[in-house]
Amino acid sequence: MGEVLRYLIFFILVSIAIILVYTILKKSFAKNRTIYLNNLEDLSTHYYRYLLYFWGVGIFIPFSELYVDLFSVRANSELIFSLLVGGICLSIAYLSDYYTIIKRNLYRLFLIFFSIYNLIILYKIATNKGIDYLTLTEFTILNMISYYVFYKLKYFYFYFSACLGILLSYVFS
Repeated sequence: MGEVLRYLIFFILVSIAIILVYTILKKSFAKNRTIYLNNLEDLSTHYYRYLLYFWGVGIFIPFSELYVDLFSVRANSELIFSLLVGGICLSIAYLSDYYTIIKRNLYRLFLIFFSIYNLIILYKIATNKGIDYLTLTEFTILNMISYYVFYKLKYFYFYFSACLGILLSYVFS
């Protein structure tokens, strides 16, 4: 595929992703305008944050893997896995408008999704023969939003030490 065509496809995909994110955020903001943290309430009751997370991840992961495949950065394509993860996140976000059980349990779903996805990334880091910088980047980005999951500091320290222990055991084994 020609270089110009690749950049044209990249530009079109980025434009579509930006438009999707903008329209979803605008619609969500219009519906949930009153939901903000004005004091130190229980963070798990603010489903809007987790709803935005699922919308964002559902769009970001498949589009980012499309970019990686478009420029052949990774030797083994993970597009199918990324589309599956994105589909699950978008389904949760979409269905939360229609089913109150999903809306009430968005924090728990977020916690489960975060933990499972993090374990998968740790497994990919452990089983790669060399250093895969994309997988390390996924791990870093995922952990940058971990304060949404572990808003109590002692839980975050436990999570951080568990991840560090797992990574060190892989390095020294």
